[in-house]
Amino acid sequence: MHKKIPEKVVYKVMSTMFKQLFISALFCGIALAHSISGQELLNKEVSLKVESMEIKKILNLIEKQADVKFVYSTNSIQGAQNTSLKEIKGPLYKVLDQLLAPINVSFEVVGNTRILLRKK
Repeated sequence: MHKKIPEKVVYKVMSTMFKQLFISALFCGIALAHSISGQELLNKEVSLKVESMEIKKILNLIEKQADVKFVYSTNSIQGAQNTSLKEIKGPLYKVLDQLLAPINVSFEVVGNTRILLRKK
């Protein structure tokens, strides 16, 4: 005694199931997506070789290479004379240490793509 289910009902049920499956997959993808953390940002590889250049211009070069944005007061790097760096290749944090330590400026990751510079 099997009743035949109308085709329209089967189509409606399958359509609803596929919509639910699609929405579930979409939310799983969103849940698994993650943004870059501060540590990952500081581990980006940078390669520099500059001779007698302003620190502001060096920071601009680093911004383009590492896809980061530096946030700082011009007072924090003002008065810093031109700097020369031998060929430096390594993680961003090491390059920033070598560049900023002599002028007594520290750095801190803020958000996903910004690095805050301030006087120590």
